[in-house]
Amino acid sequence: MNFTVNVDKDYPKITTKDLYTENPGAQALTDNFVNKDKIYFKYVVSDAVSGVSKIEVYKTAAMKDLIGSFTVTSPSKGNVEGIIEIDISSFESKEYDFYVKVTDKAGNTTPSDLVNFTFDKTAPTITYSKPSENSDVNKTISIEGTISDLNPPASNSEWKWALKVKKPGESSFTDITNSVSFDTSLPAGSFKISGIDTTQIGEGNAEFLVIAKDKAENTISEASGNTLKLNINQDSDRPVISLSTISTNGTTTLSSGTIAGTISDDDGVKTLEIQVVEKNASDSGWEKVIPNGANWSYTYSDGTNEIDGDYKLYFRITDNAGGVFTSSDTNFTDPAAKLTCPKINYSGQNEVTSAVSFSIDTDPPAIDIVQYRISSDNSAWSAWA
Repeated sequence: MNFTVNVDKDYPKITTKDLYTENPGAQALTDNFVNKDKIYFKYVVSDAVSGVSKIEVYKTAAMKDLIGSFTVTSPSKGNVEGIIEIDISSFESKEYDFYVKVTDKAGNTTPSDLVNFTFDKTAPTITYSKPSENSDVNKTISIEGTISDLNPPASNSEWKWALKVKKPGESSFTDITNSVSFDTSLPAGSFKISGIDTTQIGEGNAEFLVIAKDKAENTISEASGNTLKLNINQDSDRPVISLSTISTNGTTTLSSGTIAGTISDDDGVKTLEIQVVEKNASDSGWEKVIPNGANWSYTYSDGTNEIDGDYKLYFRITDNAGGVFTSSDTNFTDPAAKLTCPKINYSGQNEVTSAVSFSIDTDPPAIDIVQYRISSDNSAWSAWA
């Protein structure tokens, strides 16, 4: 009896072992980040003697967690090419290093590791710190906060940033692009977006959404991203003068030239100036007043003791943001016209934009004649002796 024994001591060869996120893939995985539910292993293997019989892909180097395979029904010499689809949708978000094992008909195996990659399907998370939620904002603002991610970049410039807004009264977000800048010099966990012109958005409640895309191409979405709600109110930029000695409704007569009140501004007060102009007179010039906290006091003097008369009181305030607000000669009702004027009131009431009228009368009343009479006898008036 004759027996034929085929001996195969040659190991299979692996010529190509690439991973792709698309099938067919245009480019093999090189950036090491994946956010897809499936990954594709493209292979070219060969065996010169008995032929390749099986290609297997494992999750770990221990070759125990089989995640994809292909069996050759009729092994033969030469190349075997193909693609194995691997479902990774249930995988934990972390770094992986897959292994491939090629087996020939004789049982010889060749193991090899594949390119390592990080599976990451979690979008970054934004937390806002400035301005505070539901606060009033005006003019040009900045938005600041922090960003967290499973696999954050080393520097802030590696994020792919964008900014959207849902304007007052609208139901969808639109991009903000004009003059907006992202501070890439900050650490990777922080962000600051400057140059947001609220005058181009409109008055009322607006909703801002910071968009960021991470290294795995996960992007904060309009549906699930954290938003910042702000009330755009250009009027809130105006400083507030509250008078305690002069009414803004009618004409107050003072017994001296001293005027007092409080001042506040959302950006802080840089300078407070006052001008008192006598009726039918020309401008008297601005005088700087130094507030004591929110309180201020000013005493008018023309250099003489003759200050009795009718006057108009004007204010000019410069805030720490560079805004200048000056009393007008007209009490504006148009919201746009008011924006360059301070809010002037008396103890919180009767707000005006115009100069405030008042009078000064320092002379006490003089009694020239004193007379008396007895009411019981209805006598005539007699001089007081």
